[in-house]
This record gives sequence, structure tokens and C-alpha cells, in this order.
Amino acid sequence: MDVNNVYQIKERKVVSRVDQLDGNGRDQYVGDVFAPGESDYLIVIDNTTVSNTISPREQVVDLAIGGGSDGSAVTSSQIVQGWAQFEDSEEVTASILMSGGYTAAAVLQKMDDVAGSFRRDCVAILDAPFGQTDANTLVAWRNDTLAINSSYSAVYSSWLQIYDSYNDKTLYIPPSGYVGASLAYTDLVSEPWFPPAGLNRGLLNVLDVEKAWNQNERDLLYPSQINPIRKHSSGGTVIWGQNTLQTKTSALSSVNVRRLMIVIEVAITAALEYFDFEPNDRFTRIYITNMIDSYLRTIKSKRGVYDYRVVCNTTNNTGDVIDRKELNVDVYVQPTRAAEVINLQAIITRSGVSFDEVIGT
Repeated sequence: MDVNNVYQIKERKVVSRVDQLDGNGRDQYVGDVFAPGESDYLIVIDNTTVSNTISPREQVVDLAIGGGSDGSAVTSSQIVQGWAQFEDSEEVTASILMSGGYTAAAVLQKMDDVAGSFRRDCVAILDAPFGQTDANTLVAWRNDTLAINSSYSAVYSSWLQIYDSYNDKTLYIPPSGYVGASLAYTDLVSEPWFPPAGLNRGLLNVLDVEKAWNQNERDLLYPSQINPIRKHSSGGTVIWGQNTLQTKTSALSSVNVRRLMIVIEVAITAALEYFDFEPNDRFTRIYITNMIDSYLRTIKSKRGVYDYRVVCNTTNNTGDVIDRKELNVDVYVQPTRAAEVINLQAIITRSGVSFDEVIGT
């Protein structure tokens, strides 16, 4: 499919109007090569009124199929209804939602709603519209049209150029699929709480980008929570940002921290289900504390958090809480932050000067 929503399939077949086999024993008769039932849209019939000594003519230009109906284009409201099928996390398992080129605000807002309001166990990767090559216009679209304030979604720009081997041409596709693949690659080679961006985990195997954002443009896009895809001097195309769409700056402004919290919350929530209908006493609370502590110690050893604390005792489980048949578990974490800006200073000192003295001052 190209950007004009035109579907094309090109095939080259060697056929004959006489019943014969090729060197590999495959039937070459035109009526069998294009066998009935092979396609819902194409029927090939040998015109027997013409002598079979006349070979089929090669089609040298694209030939549009006629006599049918292209149907109606999919509407944004229908896509919204489709995303509604993903609202129940118990019915549908998902960790990454990708917009796939649908950039209507209603669709993207619904995706964020599914991820952040209904499920809370996945992130939504959103595409900026195709053709948005002006940074100021894109920022206005993000602020005025998209208008999402959420740590469960992230938007990326611009579209990526790839080679379509089926139609033998290049075309631009939305970045969400490649960004989703980068998240999956990060899970494979590192951990979900590592940033899915930069030269180590954000390289994209594409030909080019629709718009190669320069430094000044990236400095404009990033504070507005738009993650740019840049052409790096090394020759690669790289995801150069991991901002969520949360407008207030906090730890959850970063995709890796949001994914860390999803991992922790989903795992601990699943483990705590085994304590439903257990006695709400000191033994149970100690068991829960030790279990979560052991889990978070592993996360810490894998560089997910700087530190953590688990509270499940009489301070947050008073007599009133217990009488309401509730059990409170509070988990405090200090997530590992990513270095997104590196400042380098090259300092020249006088000969014979102690470096320790210079650093101390």
C-alpha cells in the first residue's frame, strides 16, 4: 500500500496456451497457472477462438482491475470502535499498542484511553501525521489537536522510507511499527526499563526519513513531548527521544520509567492475588513484604531502580483498614533515570598542576 491507499500486487508468471510442463515439472497452461479459486478478484480464461499458436501478450503497464467495488474507506470512528476491543486486559493480552498510520486525534486519544485508563499495563505508540515537516506546525498539532496529557503514550515523527519488494518501489510508512520493534528489541537485549532510543537500541533499518530534524528543530519538538527520529552522522536513522505525552515533568515523563512501573505493578499485582482471602495478620504481611522485597532486589540488580521500600505493616493496616476487609501494600521506588543530555567539558591546565587541586576548586 502506498500513501495514496492504492493496493498493488505485481507477479510475473510464465504461461503457455498449450498443455505443457516446464523444466521443473510445473504446469504452464494459462488456465491452470491462474487456477479458478486462486483469487477472489481475478479470473483468467483462455480465448479458444484465437489460435493457440499466438502467445499471451506481456502486460507492460499497470492494469487496474475493473468491474468491482473498492468499498468505503475505513473511518476514524470505526478505528476507535476497533481499539475499544482491547479495553479488557483480562480478555486481550497486550504490552504495546501501535497506531499504524492512523493519526486522527480521536483515534490516538482512544488508544491513550485504552492504555492509561482501562488497561494500565501497556504503552501506546502514536504516529504524527504524514507531511508534517515544519517543527512549529507539528508542535501546534501536538498541543491543540492531539491534546493528550498522559504517561502511557508517546508520539514519534517523522515517517520512514522503506523498500517495498512486492511492488519494487520505495514508500513512506508510519514509524510506530519500527518504534514498537525497538521496544521489543530493548526487552530482548536489555530490560524493559532501558530507554528504547539512541544508537544502542534505537537504530532503525530503513532507507531514509521523511524529515531529518536538525538540532534546532529537535530542541523545539522535545520539550513538547514529540520524539524525533533523526539522521545520525554515523549514517544511521535513530530514535532520538523517549518522552511520554505527560506535560508535567517527572520521572514518568520518560518511556523507560513508565515501562518500569508497568512491569513492577503488573508482576506484584499478579503475585498479590494469591493472598486474596488469606488471614489479614502479621504473618501474611511479613510474607508479602519479603516476597516483594526479593522481587525488587532483582530489579535493582538489573539497574531498574536506585532504591525501594516496601511497607505492609500496622502503619498502613490499622484496625479500621482490617475491619473493612482490606490489606494495604505500599511500594516506594526511586527509578533509574536515563542520561538524555551529556555535557562535555575539555579543560586545559598548566603544566605541573595537580589535577586533584583543579577538580577541587
